[in-house]
Amino acid sequence: NPDYIEKIDIIYLIDSTGSMREELKNATKLSINNAKYNRKNYPNIDFQFGFIYYNDPIDVPTDFNDFLQLTEDFTKIQNFCDNWKMQGGGDLAEDWVGGYDIALNKIKWREGRRLIIHICDSPAHGPLFSKDCDDNHKEKKYEIDLINKIKECAKKNIEIIGVCCGYIPKDCFLECKKIYDKNYGKNFTINEYDRDNIKNLIPIKNI
Repeated sequence: NPDYIEKIDIIYLIDSTGSMREELKNATKLSINNAKYNRKNYPNIDFQFGFIYYNDPIDVPTDFNDFLQLTEDFTKIQNFCDNWKMQGGGDLAEDWVGGYDIALNKIKWREGRRLIIHICDSPAHGPLFSKDCDDNHKEKKYEIDLINKIKECAKKNIEIIGVCCGYIPKDCFLECKKIYDKNYGKNFTINEYDRDNIKNLIPIKNI
């Protein structure tokens, strides 16, 4: 169909706790530049972009997560990102569950291709995910919660690209990928964070 326009929704899910202090601004800038790159280089695709910043209200009650709904408006995107403030984070493990809960229950995905680009330097809570990392909340509840979120992403055909800032979150992403693949998810890839290259941050060829 010559009139068909593919729709692609991309959510940038970013850890904004204190351990990301050195990388948060750069990761946000790279994400915005990547969104602009996609728009410019794939003019026949109908893109929308959104952002989720998550912290660790599980460990620090004053922390909170927030999001920008999918949009084509880069002014809205820039304003949201510029006004976001980094928060504490407490222990090393962070609130992945809260981030994915927003993605699954508050983001207004369209029919079409759906991607979550998850950029972080720390694992999730729960023994399966945090393993030997500093985690004040190794209760099974948090493990089960994230397992269910990843299963739901797979069932809703939401692709996930995990981007590791350093080596620490890789094992957590690998565990999530096992769950995702076991539930017949469409595509889960794990990349190393490249602070200088927007093409390597997210595999453009997959789009």
